[in-house]
Amino acid sequence: MLLAFVPTRIGDDSLAVLATTVTVATLHFGWVLIAAAKYRLVHALFGIFIPGLAVYAGLRLAKPHSVWAKRFYGERRTAKQARAEHRFRAGRLTDRCKERLRDAVGGVTEEEDQARLAAAAPPTTSMTAEPASKRWPSPR
Repeated sequence: MLLAFVPTRIGDDSLAVLATTVTVATLHFGWVLIAAAKYRLVHALFGIFIPGLAVYAGLRLAKPHSVWAKRFYGERRTAKQARAEHRFRAGRLTDRCKERLRDAVGGVTEEEDQARLAAAAPPTTSMTAEPASKRWPSPR
């Protein structure tokens, strides 16, 4: 507004300006859709507002279980599928960091909490079934 620029207004001054605006917007959202199809959702979301980010995400390797990888990698390009599976393997550092952040913000599930408590608890030794008289002297 400061520079009298309204991004949602399409100028109807010239047919060339209108065609250019529509073409650029279509290409931009095409890159956003490609990024989303490659399951790079954060890049796609921010790429709506930052055009270069959508192009960057669209040119990157797709995640192995994405729509893009299933359609274009798979049996056609087994080397690329193998590279994607290696790159996005389970338990990688970024997944662990994301999980810690999610747990810090939203908390852990009760099952995970119980499993952590059970793992952290010291091992208990069960006492043999001895008669009460042998364990403690009676107060008589």
